[in-house]
Amino acid sequence: MDCRFRTNSYNFIFLVRNGMVGLMEKSMLAAFLISLGVAVNLTLGPPLGPIFFSFGLLGVCVLDADLFTGKAGYWWRNQKVKLLFVLIGNVYWGWFFGWFIGATNPNLIPVALEKLVMINPVAYVIKSFFCGAIMYICVEIFKKGSPMGIFLGVPLFIFCGFQHSIANAITYGVAHILPHFPLLMLCAMGNCAGAVFINLLSEE
Repeated sequence: MDCRFRTNSYNFIFLVRNGMVGLMEKSMLAAFLISLGVAVNLTLGPPLGPIFFSFGLLGVCVLDADLFTGKAGYWWRNQKVKLLFVLIGNVYWGWFFGWFIGATNPNLIPVALEKLVMINPVAYVIKSFFCGAIMYICVEIFKKGSPMGIFLGVPLFIFCGFQHSIANAITYGVAHILPHFPLLMLCAMGNCAGAVFINLLSEE
C-alpha cells in the first residue's frame, strides 16, 4: 500500500515537472520569436518594420509556442495558472533576449527607449485592450487555416500604437533597463481583457 502510494506520488510529481518544463520551454520559444519581431521593427521602423514583425507571431502559431497574448482568450476559463506561468516565462525570457539584442545592436537602445515613453495609464490599458482583441482575432483566423489575420493584424496594432505586453517586456530588455512591472501588468491585464472580450462575443 505504502509502496503503491509512493509510486503514484512520484508519477504525479514527474508529470507535473514535465508539464511545467514543457510549458516554460514553449513560453521561452514564444518570447524568442516575438523578440525577432521586435528587433526587426526597431531596426526598420515603419512601414516595413511592423510588416516583418508578423514573422514572430506566425512562428508562434506554426510552432505552437505559448504566447500570453495568443493564449489568454482560450485559457482564461480553466487554465489560469498555466496562463500566469506563460506570462512570467514570456516576460522573463523576452527581457533576456531583448537585452542581448540591445547588446549586439547598441544603436537600437535609444530607439527602444523612445518606444517606452510613459503615457496616461488609462489610455495605456485601453490601447492594451485593443491589442489583445486583435491578437485573439489573428490566432483565431490562423486556426481556421489562413495566416492573413497575422499579416494584417500585427501591423494594424503597431501602426495604431496599441500596446503588447510581451513586446514591451522585450523592448525594456533592448533598452537595457528593468521593466516597469506595474505598467507591464496593466498592459497584460488589458491584453487579456481584450482577448476575453472577443472570445465571449464570438462564442456560438
